[in-house]
Amino acid sequence: MAPRELRFVQVDVFTERVLAGNPLAVVFEGAGLSDVEMQAIAREMNCSETNFLLPPTRPDCAARVRIFTPARELPFAGHPTIGTAWVLATEQLLPPNTHRFNLEEGIGPVEVTLEGEPAQPELPLDAPRGGAVRAGADEAGRLRGRQRGARDRGPAAGGLTPCTSPSTSRSPTPRGATR
Repeated sequence: MAPRELRFVQVDVFTERVLAGNPLAVVFEGAGLSDVEMQAIAREMNCSETNFLLPPTRPDCAARVRIFTPARELPFAGHPTIGTAWVLATEQLLPPNTHRFNLEEGIGPVEVTLEGEPAQPELPLDAPRGGAVRAGADEAGRLRGRQRGARDRGPAAGGLTPCTSPSTSRSPTPRGATR
């Protein structure tokens, strides 16, 4: 396979500090990658999860999200959903003034609500007290994704080269976050 570049960002979720919380890699151009390539990239990233953004197959969803751990694909996971929603908002990949949208995940559409300024959102997602996200839970938790900043980790498995772009490294820093 020929080498190619993929833009990605790595964020910290469930924290207000850089290098804390749950790390998540979000790959922007997931379309055209095979399942094997996505798994290889997730293994190379070595985060708890690596998400791949794809065009939605459902008209009621803003994006399709595939979630991979270093070992396998997941139909849903909380912190990757939160982090991906935050990345879509801060990278301005949602229509202007979007505060509510669905992400298409393996379990179906997952509704996300943003509070505050869409370019620097807070995510009041339904969550049990333990902090794990569960669709349809009755208790609400304050959950925030925080930009860690993209890192070029060098050549990935399978000849893919994740890379940063100027727009990724200049993305806005939410209030309370540090670089």
